[in-house]
Amino acid sequence: MNLNRIIRWGVSLSTLALGGCVDAGATGATATQTDVERVSEASGAVVTACPFPEPTEPIAFEKELVIRHRSVVDDPCRTTWTGAGCLPERRGVWTFGHMMTLMAGVTSPDDPVAKQFMARWLSTWETDQTINGHLVARRSGIRAVLIDPWLQASGCMPGAPLLGPGACALDLRKAPFRLLAFVNRVDLSGSASHGNAAAHASGEFRVVFGALNLDQLQSAAPDDRQGVLDATVVLEYHLPQILPGHTWAYYLHGLSTIPLPASSIPHAAPHSTVFSDALQARTDGILRAGTDPWRPNRGSFSGQVRTNEVSFDISAAPGDKVWEMREHRLQCPPGILSGCQLVTSTTAQTPPNTLAGTASLSTYLIDDQAQIETASHSLSAYLRGAASQAPTGAGPLLWSNPDPTAISGLARHGFSLSTCNGCHHQETSATSHFHIAPRKATMQSGLSPFLAASIASSSGDMPDEELLLDDPDLTTGLQFAYNEPWRRACEVRRLLTGRPSAYTSPIGHF
Repeated sequence: MNLNRIIRWGVSLSTLALGGCVDAGATGATATQTDVERVSEASGAVVTACPFPEPTEPIAFEKELVIRHRSVVDDPCRTTWTGAGCLPERRGVWTFGHMMTLMAGVTSPDDPVAKQFMARWLSTWETDQTINGHLVARRSGIRAVLIDPWLQASGCMPGAPLLGPGACALDLRKAPFRLLAFVNRVDLSGSASHGNAAAHASGEFRVVFGALNLDQLQSAAPDDRQGVLDATVVLEYHLPQILPGHTWAYYLHGLSTIPLPASSIPHAAPHSTVFSDALQARTDGILRAGTDPWRPNRGSFSGQVRTNEVSFDISAAPGDKVWEMREHRLQCPPGILSGCQLVTSTTAQTPPNTLAGTASLSTYLIDDQAQIETASHSLSAYLRGAASQAPTGAGPLLWSNPDPTAISGLARHGFSLSTCNGCHHQETSATSHFHIAPRKATMQSGLSPFLAASIASSSGDMPDEELLLDDPDLTTGLQFAYNEPWRRACEVRRLLTGRPSAYTSPIGHF
């Protein structure tokens, strides 16, 4: 990944020059070292020290980059359809049903187009699919925990089909998803990594939801999970290129100047906070459709929708269930930009598990080793899968080194870290598989240690805090230090100085 990394060398490895930005090809020196070394790479870049000045108003991670404060994500008007006295422009705008309605290209959640759009998307879990030549097996557990309770809340019979004869339409106002966080990924701006430079021209903005079982939500006792499923959905939007990347950074950085309420307990409707008002003012142009009529479904800036869940697996005992991450994109009819549907696509940078240890993957790792070590690689299209899976517990190493004589430990780690299941599993010790976790109604979403490091800095160029992790491949003796929030904040600092080219290479999965 594209983070601050410390490698404690236990073996002799080819090292990169220290400090600043260096030539990506300057990897020839070797040394046997036991002290801690900071590895800095070229344009494709892990940084050790941030060379860009701190803004006058400090970057507040919780107000500008990952916003989870309950006064915001439980805003009494924006996160509900029922807030009495709420202004029309606020009511329900941060609900899952509303955002999916706009993604469908219409404005009312009661529109049959929006209902059909949602039904088609959900139905992808109930059928086997073949994506890029790889089987994506159905996850039929979605029916009992998500679809049937939602059908029943919509006045339908459980078991009713979502599509075709006898289908019963879901009520999008009762969509069983709870807002968890807003995530500013302006740090993606200016990145040409992963073969997706156009998509990352201005960066992305993301909205994270947790899925709920409405049956359990209604009958939950105070000490249980209160209907919370081990499932999240991330709606990921391209920042419109009508504003240059540094302007988006400046615009969103303004949130750091606005105080959050002292208490995280939301007020009753129609009360709204100054911060929520400012956040909506800045993001309406991203989340709404229509700004650019040349984009799908009346101008949606949707880039992709990612899901991360274990709750839809009913094929195994609880301890043996398999996590699965999927990616979905808008696919339009030939020649037109309306009627586009969310379809399962290949998952960025991630092969199917069936390719682990194969000759084809080994060849790729050898051929692209230099790019992988600098997190600037783009996985070959023929290697990409659509269902990124991981075991429930720690399990065996998902992406082990197929040829330690030819592939460095750093390349193995970098490749695995770039995959959905590697990043959400062993490589960052995120055994919960969530970097932003589902939450109960009265709680704030938790962050994985990988995303929770502080960006505080006594020196201004290095963070005070680092997350030290051993390489899960214990044969390498490598140790890595991460501070992903610091990396993102450094990219904001870069953009605020007007520098358009990325200083680090982002992964961008969360």
